[in-house]
Amino acid sequence: MQGKHYAKDIINGLVDYGFTVLGLDEIYSIVFSDNVRSINCMVQTGFTEYYRDKNVTERNGNPVDDLYFSKKRQGIVNE
Repeated sequence: MQGKHYAKDIINGLVDYGFTVLGLDEIYSIVFSDNVRSINCMVQTGFTEYYRDKNVTERNGNPVDDLYFSKKRQGIVNE
């Protein structure tokens, strides 16, 4: 099922629900730095990386970071 944009559709639906139904002002996501597909999905759905926690785990002898993303509801400005 890869490459059919299901993840983007689900993320967009969850974000819409969070902003419109739950009234959230900001939504957060954490992705491992070696998960390129998830990183691309976050960026393509309007999330912005705001923090990187270095070397949280290791895979195959390589350090892996946690990437922190956020998306603000439209009309919300940084304080």
